[in-house]
Amino acid sequence: MHFILYILYLVLVLGQDPAPGPVAIKNVRILTVSGAEIASGTILLKDGKIEALGADATIPAGTKVIDGAGKVVMPGLVHPYTRIGGSPSGSGNAPNHLAIEELAPSLDGYRPAIRAGFTTLALYPSGGPLSGQAVAFKPRGVARDQMSILSPAYLRIDVDANTQSKEQLRQALDGAKRWKDRRGGGDAKPDDRTAPLVQFLKGELRGLVEIQTPAEYLHFRQVLKPFEDPALKFAIVGGFDLWRGAEALGSRKEIVLLRPDLSYAPDTMIRTNPVAEMIAAGCTVGFIPGDGYALLQSHLFRVSLLVKAGMDRALALRAMTLVPAEAAGVGKRVGSLEKGKDADLLLLDGDPFCGTARIVMVIIDGRVEFEVTP
Repeated sequence: MHFILYILYLVLVLGQDPAPGPVAIKNVRILTVSGAEIASGTILLKDGKIEALGADATIPAGTKVIDGAGKVVMPGLVHPYTRIGGSPSGSGNAPNHLAIEELAPSLDGYRPAIRAGFTTLALYPSGGPLSGQAVAFKPRGVARDQMSILSPAYLRIDVDANTQSKEQLRQALDGAKRWKDRRGGGDAKPDDRTAPLVQFLKGELRGLVEIQTPAEYLHFRQVLKPFEDPALKFAIVGGFDLWRGAEALGSRKEIVLLRPDLSYAPDTMIRTNPVAEMIAAGCTVGFIPGDGYALLQSHLFRVSLLVKAGMDRALALRAMTLVPAEAAGVGKRVGSLEKGKDADLLLLDGDPFCGTARIVMVIIDGRVEFEVTP
């Protein structure tokens, strides 16, 4: 009985989630991502949003002030492709499956991701080739609706270089195209499995396409050819070997999400830089960290190694924040520091690419969710 009462307390009291008071971080170096860096300025947070930022931003009376002297503030990291928070079972080939239905609210289960600086995640449904629709969420809260910021966020497509997978995908898209091109027909609507594919072909629902190899990419493009339309919006989640097809992907200016790691050429000990290969070919690159604890915690450091290897700092910053946010369909809310966007940010004790910087504070929706105590 006490346990039930406790759960009711969490839902009724904590679930109300009252808005935090205004907070200002002053004298801080601001990495906006979407605009110029501010060497020393103030960022004001109010009602869960960024109220103002700049070198001369005014701090209203009654605002809690944090002195950021010697520190750096940047947008929270975005993980656009995760199974963190999902059930272990897959959805199979079910494009109508909604990942929000398996999202597990938790008061502390997401603490490792928060401590690593991730303030927005997108849970994708497992299975394939059409596994369902992802949910973008904040890793805090006691109810799914409280955590979710976009559902559906994107349609997940998992491509394999085999005839069966190609034919399944082709047939599904062909059926959706007939509905998309339909004229008249009264009140008839596509069935639940076809409807999200119609939305995808119309550009109303983004896609995230998992492709491991150049061969799989060519297969996907062959399947997609009869359905191509300027309205289509999708990004590619790339495997370690996809960089070998960089020229083909770059010719189409693909958006590619990769792990921020150096690799080796096949069957050799020659180091390769898949991210550099993709960028040089003309792709837009975003980062996915992986879901393991060590991968989450080392994400900033791994990106710093790519910067040390020659990656442009501005591109690296966007690849951790705005590019994955846009791939997950939430770029208008998170991924950069701009007036009106969600107050999701990190405070670091040094430059994020120095290799030794620590995250000393994580703020989500204007609330301090993690802080290093002196």
